[in-house]
Amino acid sequence: MICLAFTLTLIAPAAAEGLNRREIQFTIERNLTVIWGEVVDADTGRPVVGAIVAAEMDTGSKYQARTDANGQFMIMVAEDGDHNYTLNIAATGYDPKAVSGSVKFGENKHLTIELKYNPFDLQLSESYGSLTRGYMAYSYAGRRSVPFLAQRTVPVLDEKGNPVYDVIEERTVTGYTWEERITVYRTETYTVRVSYPVPMYRTETYVSGWTWAKFGWLYLPVPVYSTRQVFVGYSVRYTTQTLTRRVPYETWVVRSSSTKPDFLNDPAKLREGNIRNVKEIYTVTLRQVPRTRVETYTAYRIYNYGGTYYTFLPWGSKQTTVIVTPRNGYTGSVLLITESSGLEALLGTTELGFSSVATTTLTLTPRYAATHVLNLMALDSGGRLVRTCSYRLDAMETLPSPESWERYVWTAREPDYMPATIVNTRIYTEEINTQIKSESVEFEILLSKGEKFFSKLGPIYDGGSVGGPMTQFWTVNIQQPVRPDGTLNYINQKAWEMVYGILQFANDQ
Repeated sequence: MICLAFTLTLIAPAAAEGLNRREIQFTIERNLTVIWGEVVDADTGRPVVGAIVAAEMDTGSKYQARTDANGQFMIMVAEDGDHNYTLNIAATGYDPKAVSGSVKFGENKHLTIELKYNPFDLQLSESYGSLTRGYMAYSYAGRRSVPFLAQRTVPVLDEKGNPVYDVIEERTVTGYTWEERITVYRTETYTVRVSYPVPMYRTETYVSGWTWAKFGWLYLPVPVYSTRQVFVGYSVRYTTQTLTRRVPYETWVVRSSSTKPDFLNDPAKLREGNIRNVKEIYTVTLRQVPRTRVETYTAYRIYNYGGTYYTFLPWGSKQTTVIVTPRNGYTGSVLLITESSGLEALLGTTELGFSSVATTTLTLTPRYAATHVLNLMALDSGGRLVRTCSYRLDAMETLPSPESWERYVWTAREPDYMPATIVNTRIYTEEINTQIKSESVEFEILLSKGEKFFSKLGPIYDGGSVGGPMTQFWTVNIQQPVRPDGTLNYINQKAWEMVYGILQFANDQ
């Protein structure tokens, strides 16, 4: 039983000076049906303050209450009797909830109602991405020289400076010819008379069956006639036929071969008499081969080289959009926090205030190549963690294999990085005593004493070059007859050697 206390104020008719009031207090005792309880957070168990609890009874009457600081509410049903009810609970930031049940008359029904906290939704425009690290290609090129000992063949010259040739005679068998007896065939044509039988037939009629025919009211049998071919014998016919036949006969044909025939190694085949007049074909070649000698010298192989190597560029960035959608009347702010070990995360703003959908940009930059996972956490204005979502970023980096190449260019006598050779040409002006004769004794003595100088005046080899030996001569200001190949005539060269020896000997004296 519930006692209700009321205060009733009675007001008398107004007097001229004022109003007479009279208050009467009384207590009414009556049975009431009460639905009460508390609304708590489903995750934390804490009371939900300010939640609206709307009750709808089966009679159609409606009641409403609001939770206090302890999350408690009370609904008193003023109607008598037992009732079915539906409670609709709504609170800011919580999913609405409907609770149905029944209550008896005069019952104190206690309920504990849990609400799911759901102030906003958190999502990313995309939750997966991939990023490939770029790289830069660098090319290099150069040239190098590799020394080696080379040999070359140079011609041997006679005392006059002409090449010396060796004559080589080569006599080789290049083929064979012979006559071979073979059997061939000719075609002959002849005519023969050929007979062949021809079958003969005659046609006859016979009764193949009977059928009934109506004559007036009477049916009578009527025969059915058929025809057939009957063989009576053969007749002989003749025709002319042309035939051919092959007639063998023997003849001799000429054969040839560039290789030795097999029958030359088999005397039995020669004795058969089917091969005759066997001949060998010879080729005689006379070769004038220049006589040569081999000299060793230092040469250089020149190579061009180069290649490409690669280095990484800084990591790029990947962007996604953070989308926060308010729910259940929530109008507070949202604090965003990121968590990742291998990513640098940058939010456009870390705190969002909204009454509708709010967005911000999340920029991700990897520190190294791996599959990174970033966790994004969203807190409400009270610092409570509400939502989390993740973003997976596959960061990949690969460098192409370095490429290198080396290409042979040429072979040189000197390395290509050596400075160019400076050539000085000296011109000698000398007087020549044309009265000296080679048969004089004095000249022979001077010639023998000045012999040591002759080696400087003759052909001087440069020690070898890629293109062959180079012959150098002293240059004088007197024109001398030269050969077509550009070298001095041998006779004049010897004369100048003697002149230089005599002059040098005179100077020494």
